[in-house]
Amino acid sequence: MNTPEEIGKIVRRLRGSESLRSFAERCEVSHTTIDNIEKGVDFRTGKPTNPSAFILSKIAKAAKVSIEYILGTETEEVTEISDLRPIKTKRFPML
Repeated sequence: MNTPEEIGKIVRRLRGSESLRSFAERCEVSHTTIDNIEKGVDFRTGKPTNPSAFILSKIAKAAKVSIEYILGTETEEVTEISDLRPIKTKRFPML
């Protein structure tokens, strides 16, 4: 499993040349959240970031990768962004 610093590097790589605010908007999270994850440190507390699974799932969905890729638990080696598999979503019936 990736450390907060490694997760930050992956998120930064997934963002590419897209602006922080634009990427955050696509992920439906604040730009501050993305910035903290990328830096690996919460600027308010100075402590390492610990993004929730919910936040990471939003980032994964927007970047069209699996959350396992971000967490470092995916078993296949990925060498380029174009090699990433899109995430599979499950459809649930309306209640």
